[in-house]
Amino acid sequence: MNKKSMKREITIALKSRYEFVRRFVPLFQENWSEQHYIYDLPYRIREVLHLLTHVSISPPAQVLEIGTGGGGLLAYSLSKLGYKVIGVNHNCSVECDNDNLRKGFPNLEVYCFSIGQEPIPRKSQTFDLIVCNHTIEHLHMTPKFLLKEITRLLKTGGWVYISNPNAGRLMARLRPILGRRYYPLSIEKHFENFGQPTHTGHVREFSPSELYYMIARAGFRNIKSGTFNNLFRHVYKPRSRWYGARAVALATALFPPLRDTAYVVAQK
Repeated sequence: MNKKSMKREITIALKSRYEFVRRFVPLFQENWSEQHYIYDLPYRIREVLHLLTHVSISPPAQVLEIGTGGGGLLAYSLSKLGYKVIGVNHNCSVECDNDNLRKGFPNLEVYCFSIGQEPIPRKSQTFDLIVCNHTIEHLHMTPKFLLKEITRLLKTGGWVYISNPNAGRLMARLRPILGRRYYPLSIEKHFENFGQPTHTGHVREFSPSELYYMIARAGFRNIKSGTFNNLFRHVYKPRSRWYGARAVALATALFPPLRDTAYVVAQK
């Protein structure tokens, strides 16, 4: 599949999957603090699928998504492109997630376990690509165990992609100066904690250099880390918020460390 046809397939897959996700908005709102989670996903997924055009991974390669969530957008898009995808979710708050995934994907393998604490139930050197998209910041334990599992599960020459909200993003710096919180979870929902026994929100966010450090310590090579701005989420907000998001994007164009999402891609 050439890049042009791949891009067309990605667009079709994302559009149809997004319509599926919208039907579950009321269910998502029971588990996530803000609806932007749903609008956020397509942009993040485009970034990962863009990665696939630059690394030597072609269908029907084996892909593991750590932190599939309830929408399954990435899993659906990759499966439409011919990849064989398995998803895993954290066991603290995914009953709604897994139920939604099973409704939309009767054939999708999705597991529930303690990410970063329990081994993933798969043989060593199984996957060509492992994606951990906005999940690592939710871990209560050191990411070391998770990275060891990723190393174990990846084939030699396989790739890993990890992303999270950039710890040094512009708004995370400005909001405290203005006396506002930068963490997206309101104090009411943080205090109530969705009725969960443990905190399910962000525990620690990482900068690109920190992601680079961890992945290098885990023994990976051909490492590239960086940042990008996620404007997609703001399209569905009031026009004033959209203009504000564009202003932030322009302001950070010359200063990549201030962009809102940090990522690292590396090869085993």
